[in-house]
Parts: sequence; structure tokens; C-alpha cells
Amino acid sequence: MTPEICIGIPTLNGPVRLERCLESIRKYTNLEGLKAQVVVSDDFSYESILAENKKICFNFGFDILMAKARLGVAQQWNCLTRHTFAPVMILMNDDVEVVPDWLEALSFSIKNNPHAGMIGLKAYEGVTSANFTRPLPASYNEAVLERGHKMVASTGFLFGFQRSKYDTVEGFDPHFFAFYEEVDFGIRLHAAGWPSYMLSYPIVLHQGGATTTDPKNIHASKVLLESREKFLVKHGGTIAQVRDLMKEGSYPDPVQWNTMLKTWVD
Repeated sequence: MTPEICIGIPTLNGPVRLERCLESIRKYTNLEGLKAQVVVSDDFSYESILAENKKICFNFGFDILMAKARLGVAQQWNCLTRHTFAPVMILMNDDVEVVPDWLEALSFSIKNNPHAGMIGLKAYEGVTSANFTRPLPASYNEAVLERGHKMVASTGFLFGFQRSKYDTVEGFDPHFFAFYEEVDFGIRLHAAGWPSYMLSYPIVLHQGGATTTDPKNIHASKVLLESREKFLVKHGGTIAQVRDLMKEGSYPDPVQWNTMLKTWVD
């Protein structure tokens, strides 16, 4: 099968998170019907955990890439995106759990909104399926793309884009080890004429905190400050001034996710 969609998942020292994430994908995603592949990339986990991650991916039938040194988020995203020729790329954290119709809605929105850059999903934050009961979902047929005032980028825990646009802006900046990498990407996409959006539904689960709690990230606050400084130097001024550069343009109305379009996709 030549994939039309690639779901890329970086992971680091979190086999429980990873297994929970992959299980949700297997449960709620029609991979074969959507011609989608799943690729995990291990960012130099401890040896014993790497062995666990390899076993988990083998059991699910998913590919795993293994870094020979710690790369960081932006480089991991680049490795995953460049690993495939799929025209649609989805990147998600290993602490995310997906829900029914998530990939149908997200991939359709990416394919049918040529004016959009990044498109992300919303989440119930700080929860997993083990400690949270989702409310009854609103109708997925009513989901629309949303764009906040001077929105810079979509969420970084789960978002997608067209591979051709990624190539145009030359991917993610590897100088951002962690933090601000998706914001920088969104700004460069916007400068090329593709602003970022959020899809109102479906709403996934996001445990959160994995980047700042991992034992290999004990200097997370230091990394955050370094990334912020790199961001400001690269784009100039303060965050507020950067946002002021994001002028609202005149873009076509975003495609709604409705029954007619869902039937068309299926």
C-alpha cells in the first residue's frame, strides 16, 4: 500500500504512554481504508525502554525509527516527515489518545482546504482514558475549522499539514530542541500564505507534561528559555510584536465537515 497519510509519533522513555496512544489509534482509526501508515520515532530512550518500545510497535505492526543520539522535537518531526512520501502528514505526541472519526475529519480538512497551513485538534487536557469519561460528543458533521484572532500556529500535540507546504518552508527548524518549534513553523507557513486553523471536533485526550517530566529533560525550564530567546531573535521583538505581524488576510471560507462531505471522503 502506498500511503496517502502518515501518522508520525515521536516518543521518549514512555512505553505506557506509547502503548496507550497506539491502542487508541488501532481502536478508532481505519488505517487501511484511509491508506494511512503509522511510524514511531524513538528519540534515544534508555536501552531497556527502547526494547519495550520496539516490542510494542512490533505487536501493533507499526514501524519504529531509532535515533542514535538525542535529537529533540523539531528534528524528530523532520525525520518522521521525511521518512515518507505521503502527501498528508499528521504529527502527534505519544501522550495523546484519539477518538472516533479523528483521522477522517483531520485528513479531509487538510486535503480540502488548500489555503490552510497547520490544522490541529483540540483536546481534553491533563487526562487519559483511565481517569476521564468524555461527555457525549457533539455531531462530527457540524465540525468546522476555527481561526483565532491573529492565530500564530495550531496546537503542537496533534496537527497535520500537506507535505508540499512543509517542503516549501523547508520543514521544522532544528535549532528548536523543544518548545516554540510549532510556532516557528506556523509563522513561516503563514508568511507563505497558509495560516493555521483548529478543527472544532473531534476532541482528543491529551495527558500532557511528558516533555517537562522526563528524566532526560531535567533542564526543561532552561530549554524553554533558550528556545524563547532563539524564537525572538529569529522573528524579532516581543511575542506581542510577532503577533502583530500576523495580519488577518482574506481567505476562502473553510470547508465544513458535514454528512455530504463525509460520504464523499468515504
